Amino acid sequence: MYTRISKTGGRQYPQLVESFRNDSGKVRTRVVANLGRLDQITPAQLDPLINGLNRAVGRAENIVFAT
Repeated sequence: MYTRISKTGGRQYPQLVESFRNDSGKVRTRVVANLGRLDQITPAQLDPLINGLNRAVGRAENIVFAT
């Protein structure tokens, strides 16, 4: 799985995407989750998402530094 930024109508949307092979062996992609509009996501909303993904793959949590 990976993330990508989709652009539609002048707006940007982060997506969680996975690659797979169909029955004929061709590589395809499918969107697993749309994560909202990029311009409306705040760090307070993004940090829990990053931490959850890190936990899912067995990595340490994201460290947030105060600015």
